[in-house]
Amino acid sequence: MGLRDDILHEPISELALKPLLSVPVGMTVRRVVTAMRRRKMGSAVVMEDGANPVGFFNERLLMHMLVNETGTLDSPVDQVMSDELITLSVHDPIAKLIVTMQERKLRWICVTDDAGRAHSITGCKNLFEYLVDHFPRHVKVRPLRSIMAMEQREGA
Repeated sequence: MGLRDDILHEPISELALKPLLSVPVGMTVRRVVTAMRRRKMGSAVVMEDGANPVGFFNERLLMHMLVNETGTLDSPVDQVMSDELITLSVHDPIAKLIVTMQERKLRWICVTDDAGRAHSITGCKNLFEYLVDHFPRHVKVRPLRSIMAMEQREGA
């Protein structure tokens, strides 16, 4: 099959899914940010009763909160989170992920398992990796090397 057919028919589970950082309702923003830094993630899914996703918190919301003084680092995360969490199933086609991200202007989406529980995230980076896997000979990767001096003079 070609890339178009693969995107239309292969499920999201074919992408390299990233483990979800879930935090409970009521956790302070400070602790959520600490967990995000420790896991090197830019977002966390806020869970109620340990299994039910009710929203998300990310770096953008943190900056908005601090700049506009809508909360403090000691505020409960559920007071400053976004409740517009979009989820897709691991069985949904990759095409649905692309369309959803494009229409909603999202960089990542929460992925649910067979039972509807949130368990991972995926997004732009995973889509790019998927594309690279389809065109390995066409993607040119050059090693980084530092250039101490310019090879040619600039200007006249």
